[in-house]
Amino acid sequence: IPPDKPKKPKLPRTLGCAQFISKKFNLLAFDAAFEAAFGRPEDNFSMIIWGLSGNGKTEGEVQICKYLTRFGTVYFNSTEQGFSASLQTAWIRNKMEEVDGLVQLGHRESYETMIIRLKKKQSARIVFIDSIQHSGITYDMWKSLRKMFPKKIFVLISHADGQEPGGAAAKAIRYDVDIKSHVKDFVLYADSRFGGGQPYMIYEEGYRRRMARKLQIKPSQVKLPV
Repeated sequence: IPPDKPKKPKLPRTLGCAQFISKKFNLLAFDAAFEAAFGRPEDNFSMIIWGLSGNGKTEGEVQICKYLTRFGTVYFNSTEQGFSASLQTAWIRNKMEEVDGLVQLGHRESYETMIIRLKKKQSARIVFIDSIQHSGITYDMWKSLRKMFPKKIFVLISHADGQEPGGAAAKAIRYDVDIKSHVKDFVLYADSRFGGGQPYMIYEEGYRRRMARKLQIKPSQVKLPV
């Protein structure tokens, strides 16, 4: 009896140009300042936010977290601040009680614990990891996470090294994600694959005060970024 011939691997389907052009994608209906900054992203987008300490990074991510509850439940893994008074203050300032039940806040949960949590049925659709450095995520770990959960939204927070994300992992992740967001002087500047591009104002009064000190003018004379 002749040996069975090995089965040829089944190749994935390809698309022609017209087929690809007519393909529909699920886009999130961002509006107002969020659409101006980020465009209308796909429903499984990824983002990195980085900035130096004291520039409004935490405030900005909490505002984005609150906004994203419009599109699903958020799992916010606070690996850096944990359950702390400083994070609580940011929660209170942004009235996060208005989205109570839509955000699951984790206290310094490990990469392994996070995966177990996200594999559960009815797990959160949107994932915040703050920060890349304190979570110990490498670029390979990030790629594995993205492969395991291709339908989820990921927002990763990073320290900064000057104007760039801090560390090899964060720098590599920056080039992999859909939206790159740099926070400076209480303003978020986004580079998005989905359009947008307008500066997102995190804290106008803080921006005016800081720029007034730098320029030695009155806060009321400071022009807002365009």
